Amino acid sequence: MTRALTRRTDLPSAPATSAPFERSQGSYQMKKLRALPDSPQMKSLKEFQEQKQLPDPFKNYYAASGSSIDELNLMQPPMNLAALMRMPRENNILRQCIEAMVTNVVSHGYRLEYIGPDGKDNSPEALKEKEALESFIDHPNDEMSLIAVMERVKTDKETIGFGTYEIGRDGTGKVVTISHAPAHTFRRTQKGSEMVPCDVWLPREGKLVKTRIKKRFCRWVQMIGERKVYFKEAGDPRKIDPKTGKENKDLTFADSATEIMVDDIYSAGEAYGLPRFIGQLVSIIGSREAELTNLDFFRENATPAVALLVAGGLIPQTTLDQLEQLFTGVRGRKSMNRWVVVEAEGDHRAANIEGVMPVPKMELKPLNNDRQKDGLFKEYGETCQENIRSAWRIAGLFTGHAKDYTFASAKSAFEIADSQVFGPERRKTNDTVNYQFLMGYEPKFWSFRLQPAKITDPEEVIRALKYFDGIGAMTPNTAIAMVNEYFDTQVPQITDAWGSYPFELVKVMAQQGRLKGVEDLAEKLDPLVGASGSGGPGGTPPADDKAKGKGKTPPANDTKTKEDEDAAWQMVEALKAIRTLARAA
Repeated sequence: MTRALTRRTDLPSAPATSAPFERSQGSYQMKKLRALPDSPQMKSLKEFQEQKQLPDPFKNYYAASGSSIDELNLMQPPMNLAALMRMPRENNILRQCIEAMVTNVVSHGYRLEYIGPDGKDNSPEALKEKEALESFIDHPNDEMSLIAVMERVKTDKETIGFGTYEIGRDGTGKVVTISHAPAHTFRRTQKGSEMVPCDVWLPREGKLVKTRIKKRFCRWVQMIGERKVYFKEAGDPRKIDPKTGKENKDLTFADSATEIMVDDIYSAGEAYGLPRFIGQLVSIIGSREAELTNLDFFRENATPAVALLVAGGLIPQTTLDQLEQLFTGVRGRKSMNRWVVVEAEGDHRAANIEGVMPVPKMELKPLNNDRQKDGLFKEYGETCQENIRSAWRIAGLFTGHAKDYTFASAKSAFEIADSQVFGPERRKTNDTVNYQFLMGYEPKFWSFRLQPAKITDPEEVIRALKYFDGIGAMTPNTAIAMVNEYFDTQVPQITDAWGSYPFELVKVMAQQGRLKGVEDLAEKLDPLVGASGSGGPGGTPPADDKAKGKGKTPPANDTKTKEDEDAAWQMVEALKAIRTLARAA
């Protein structure tokens, strides 16, 4: 029996601040934050906590410091989750860093990697297993794919330190639905004191072995209005009452609590994960304050555009009012060619003994040179951005600051980030999918792998193609893969063995009429390459669009260069040659 999940996404956000936790005798106990009172870092953190307070729906349910241990006591997060969620919207670099992690770790799709016995990847059993896994991965729920779910969980994880999956199982324990659960709406309890027996799948000697272990489990709690709803930790085999959080063996499978699986950024001594940028709060807050200072300066425009200097006289208030109206009231074409007449009165206090007052002197002095020509704290803002990026150990290339990069430096920055940051995160996510989500399917032939981003140098591709062709390593399936990638087509791979043979051997087989399925290949290639023409893997690409398949131009792809297209057309010509030889035979 498959049980539907109840999604609870429209819940109040915002935990209040709390103190860190320390592990003591297998349980987390709350601990007061102690820091030097004159520490700049602690002052900033304290201001962050105090100024960002928002209502916490769980505030009446947290365990008090020093209270007795109860496995249903809720544990308070070490930071204000609502404030952490708001920070990417108020900082000029945080959101880019978070999106860079999400994009480069999970957003490039996935593939199923064959791990079974050699030569059986096209066996009926392997193909059936692959179809079942792809169906589950592409549709783990009725709204989005597993990749989309992981993108949301990853965003939560990078923003507040942890993300949560809601898992639904069938009666056999197999995972059948996976959904994103907004992590900021959950709180966890302490680990229970009871050691619960449970069955887990472990890879041993190339096989999956079901092993019975004992472990402690916690609960996860969500607030629905004033009502708490309990979930059990992923892997907990007990029937947990979603209303009370206690075990109830009399509950039906459909009425027991569903599971929450957490993906967090481990932080020593904390019950919850903490975001990577937590050590850069000073830079985050300072950068925001600097931008607000600049905004106030530009908005208030404190330095005027011009000053009227008067010596030896006075300007009547009526004249001053007229001047203000002149400079601020009339704009556009009507302000062209205006006359400005300023009348000043002599200052009787400056008269000589004969009572003659000096002629007032007036000067209009522009103050544009004295205005601030750019915002303040520019270098400070750039330093803050670098500090924040350093929390993820990524270069400016990934956050939109790419003006100083060449192809070589960009490729180097990408390779370093992928090996040190993105790659390890992908491997962790792969393990989660393979060992948590797919174990119930008992996969024997296929393993889930997230795809990395690719940076391709066209010159390197062409050199490799020429080298492989020269040693006889170029095959029809290699050519088809190239055509599909560069022309955005869907020509299927050749399933017969000759699809992986070198071109020269395939040509001989074609002349002897020993190729199977070549007509199907010809029909697939006809719309792309046309019905005439020949060539080979070392041939010259067509000189113009008419030669390329009787005037049919392949789909445009702005990211491909002329060298890319020429290399792909060499593959097309090679496939045309095979088709021509086979038909002639």
